[in-house]
Amino acid sequence: MVDEGSIAASISDTDGGMVHFLADKDECRTAEMTRKLQSCMAQCMALSEHVTAAHEAMATDREYLRKVTGKERLLRYDTAAEEAAGLGSSGMFHAP
Repeated sequence: MVDEGSIAASISDTDGGMVHFLADKDECRTAEMTRKLQSCMAQCMALSEHVTAAHEAMATDREYLRKVTGKERLLRYDTAAEEAAGLGSSGMFHAP
């Protein structure tokens, strides 16, 4: 039925013959589907702009950067101290 075109699907050779059902070709060509696609794309663009704005705000926020870099310094210090004491990252003693 897939070969005849009566079912919109594809058979994957790489997945051991897995069948993937597709949307009807005619269903995707409607004005409603075009509006839905445009709406989804607009939402994605708005989300992208929101994430970019949040990233820029965090990258320029001195207080946030101070806290983050302080935590990184503490993490590096704790890791170095554990290694010097013969402890691994799990906190268990390891013989040198």
